[in-house]
Amino acid sequence: MVRGKSGRPVAELGTSDPDLDEIPEVRPSGWLIPAGLVFAGLAAIGSVGGGTAMAGPVSLLLLAAVITQARGLSSSPRLRQGSAPEQIRWAIAGALGLGGTSLLSSIFLSRPTGFLGVMAGLLVLAVAGSFFAALLWLLIRSLAFVRQRKSTQRNFMILAASAATTAVLRGLDPSGADWGKHLSDGVLAITIVFAVFNGFRQSWVHYLLRRQKIAGLWASFLVTILCVLAGSSSSQWTALENSAPFRAVVGVTALVGAIYFGMASGALLLALPTARVYDRRSKGLASLKHLSEMTSSLLDVDELIRIIPRLAAEVTEGDAAWLELRRNGKLRVVSSVRVAIEELEGRLLDLEEGISGWILRTGRPVVSQRLRRDERLRDLRSIPRHWQSVLGVPVAAHDRRLGVLFVARYEPFGFEPDDCELLLAFANQSAVALENANLIRQSLEKERLEEELRVAREAQRKLLPTGPLRCHSAVFDGLCITANDVGGDYLDYFRIDEDRVAVVIADVAGKGSSAAFYMAEMKGVMATLCRLVQRPREVVVRANEILSERMDRRTFISLIYAIVDTKRLKVRFARAGHCPLAHVMRDGTVRFLEPKGAGIGLVRGPEYRELVEDVEFSVLPGESLFLFTDGLTEAMDPQGEEFGEGRISRVLSEFHAHDVPTMMRGLVEEVNKFVGPNAPRHDDLTFVIVKFTEPAASGVPADPNSPAEESTELVPSP
Repeated sequence: MVRGKSGRPVAELGTSDPDLDEIPEVRPSGWLIPAGLVFAGLAAIGSVGGGTAMAGPVSLLLLAAVITQARGLSSSPRLRQGSAPEQIRWAIAGALGLGGTSLLSSIFLSRPTGFLGVMAGLLVLAVAGSFFAALLWLLIRSLAFVRQRKSTQRNFMILAASAATTAVLRGLDPSGADWGKHLSDGVLAITIVFAVFNGFRQSWVHYLLRRQKIAGLWASFLVTILCVLAGSSSSQWTALENSAPFRAVVGVTALVGAIYFGMASGALLLALPTARVYDRRSKGLASLKHLSEMTSSLLDVDELIRIIPRLAAEVTEGDAAWLELRRNGKLRVVSSVRVAIEELEGRLLDLEEGISGWILRTGRPVVSQRLRRDERLRDLRSIPRHWQSVLGVPVAAHDRRLGVLFVARYEPFGFEPDDCELLLAFANQSAVALENANLIRQSLEKERLEEELRVAREAQRKLLPTGPLRCHSAVFDGLCITANDVGGDYLDYFRIDEDRVAVVIADVAGKGSSAAFYMAEMKGVMATLCRLVQRPREVVVRANEILSERMDRRTFISLIYAIVDTKRLKVRFARAGHCPLAHVMRDGTVRFLEPKGAGIGLVRGPEYRELVEDVEFSVLPGESLFLFTDGLTEAMDPQGEEFGEGRISRVLSEFHAHDVPTMMRGLVEEVNKFVGPNAPRHDDLTFVIVKFTEPAASGVPADPNSPAEESTELVPSP
């Protein structure tokens, strides 16, 4: 349905134009048509025995019937929303109905059936005549107001007023007295002139498709003939001669209808030669609109790729079409219509090869009207089809050339000059649609990854201890600062019994959510094994057996597992390919303990047991343990120098006499000062500190039988 600038309906003409001015909206009124029929009935009653004395009132009643029925019909959705040929068919139906009822009324009026027979004939004639006039005037107004101009309303109102005046004058003076004849002839001349003026208002013809123009031509021609017959008083099939007012109203309406639809027939006939061009442009605009709608609703890139060749073939009326896109440095046929992709498989070309490469490099379209004689497109001749015309355009958006779109036809000289422009516009719109769909897909993928990272962060957060742990005179605390949203480092400490605390620090080879989930799995394994197996070495060996079965072969885990007896001040630990454990003495001396051990997952079999050992040593009050990952030793300054174990030793010596929070804060500050302000972190920073305080300070009395004062030598466990 054609709509005007305000968006209200004008008339369905096969397409739409944003510049169309609308016909004023008519609100539906269900009482108008019945009121019109009442006016027609009163006119019929007034005609029975009224003679010329009732000619004036009868004429006015008929005009009232026409106006009210026209207003009532204007609210009909079928009339207002139908296409122009459909509206013209309504006029044909009205004219044929008038002819049929005229014959029926002639039967009543020609036979001596008495008053009731005459009354019935005039009533049928009044209803049919007023309905025909109302329908014809409504359709003329609907069509003439398409692309309304300033003079349109004025010309139509003058036409309607002069036609109504002519009908009244001729109904009042059917004999044609001199004064009446001259006056009615003058007004009739004005009616004819403005009927011609309105007859030039045929803008609706331009918006019809070719098939609609043909249908409209036949319909307009038929309406013209019927109007001529309805207005002819000498026709044998009409009974209008029995009532001068009826004859005047129907005759003037038929005259206006014959002029308007006669001129419409001529306009449609002249528009037929260019109808195909308009059809093609209409299809192109419809396809562009369809594609534009899909850019805002279709998120599937594959679906877009599939429908682009189909729409391209519709735009240009092509016999086949295919789309070639960049894939790994080559142009690959990704979708086609009316030609199998298998037939085009040989067109896997480098970006510099063939006509496709030329179009992609230059960004210029190519039109070939005689494919078999065009050397530029010789690589297309290998396709087993007898195409004669080929059109190829680049698919580009924002200076990015994504590929090439081809359309082919079997007939030579199959493409018009505007086909190239239309397909180029379509290809550009397609490129924008593909870019938008790709951006949306990337955005959705980013959201998915962010959600995955959020879940992984939450999982990793739950893996870590919630705060420091105190057991007798020992304090356990740790810190994990990830380089990315989710890290591969893990730390934990928890009580095994009243006196012993298990300490774990680990590093997964890798980052991201997969590393976090390996950590989660390892936490469960270690929490179970620590309570079932006493020796750290056996815990590490069993953990390797369990985790190796579930880990990717490219992944391994390094860790230290230690059991700290806080009552006896004994430490036993095993190392699985991890950084050494730092033991900080009372005097600030730092020694790094590094027993043998291979990372979990590197060796998957019974031989792993021989690669791991655990050791035991004693500690004294005032000493501390420091467990860390390689993110600390490998932290680099702007010159690329690593933090290293030497700086770790210096910082631990400097802060060895302080409490655990001060030691942690001092270590982090030294690392940040070393790498520089706002420097990106390349690896996770994770460590655990175990501080053995003086018994008096912790509120736990010293055990005189404790061997902690005897030795701090490293003793391998048997």
